[in-house]
Amino acid sequence: MKFIFVNKNSQIRSGWKIAMTLATALAATVVVGIVIGIIYMIITLAVNGNNPKVLINLSKDSSLMLISNLTQSFCIILSVVLFWKLIDKKPMRDMGLINIKKGGRDLIIGLIFGAVSMIFVFVVLLNTNNITLNNSLFKPNISLSMLAEMILFIFVG
Repeated sequence: MKFIFVNKNSQIRSGWKIAMTLATALAATVVVGIVIGIIYMIITLAVNGNNPKVLINLSKDSSLMLISNLTQSFCIILSVVLFWKLIDKKPMRDMGLINIKKGGRDLIIGLIFGAVSMIFVFVVLLNTNNITLNNSLFKPNISLSMLAEMILFIFVG
């Protein structure tokens, strides 16, 4: 029964590490999300003079969604880093996080490959009429939320 959880080297099996990391990330996201939601609700009600109709529109608030997405991503990244350091007891460079001076060229190449692959998918979807553009490519509608999500995806990658 012991070998379900640990391997012959007395290390926790990878599947259990992944499950623990996901459970920790989910729990942290829920707890932090509830705290941020309560704080946001209190601030919104204070600004709008305790108007209960404001609470109905909170689910459509883009700034709350941005805060929620950033919080969720932060909790996931933090849980992975914590489990990497605490459970696996490995240095961060083994995860690929190295000095920017040493890995700067690889970072630029990775960003270029990522951008090219996303552009390729966009062109394929556009040519097969699976997506339509609301605005011209020369007049993009870039919002703070979109910019924050793009930066976040780069960090996750």
